[in-house]
Amino acid sequence: NRTSNTVSRIDLTAGTVVDEFPVGSSPTGIATSPDNQTVYTANRGDDSLSVVSVTTKETLHSIALANQPYDVIVAADGTIYVACVGKDEVVQVIDGESLSITATIVVDANPRHLAFTEDGQRLLVTCDAYDTTRWLNVIDRATNEVVQRVPLEMTSNLRGVAMARSNVA
Repeated sequence: NRTSNTVSRIDLTAGTVVDEFPVGSSPTGIATSPDNQTVYTANRGDDSLSVVSVTTKETLHSIALANQPYDVIVAADGTIYVACVGKDEVVQVIDGESLSITATIVVDANPRHLAFTEDGQRLLVTCDAYDTTRWLNVIDRATNEVVQRVPLEMTSNLRGVAMARSNVA
């Protein structure tokens, strides 16, 4: 809920909002921890990542990030990745235990959406490079380096990325 700076929990069976809890300013991305006990929101308005307890609905931590965090994804091992679209144009890597930033990876312009390969070893990042070629950057999680750049057609704004079982993004 970007304009109210909240996250909603929804009962899909009843089709109702169960409750809402506050997060940072202008949340644009959301992910959960592997055990589903923690919610992470990328807050574009105040350049932060909120770490929220699902049980208490309280913000446990707020982590300062690079400019304009946009999307967040959590690996099976708990490592958190955040795409930052502002002037920095990076993906930040956060240790899920210590909640400290362990790496900042420079990617192509305007990184927006994140997904893992099926084996979880690589991170896919869509980069919507404004009026030039758009890119899919592939990051090796072991080295935190961009290992491949795939040019994409310049047709419209990229709105997501997903990984098919056949190893095709």
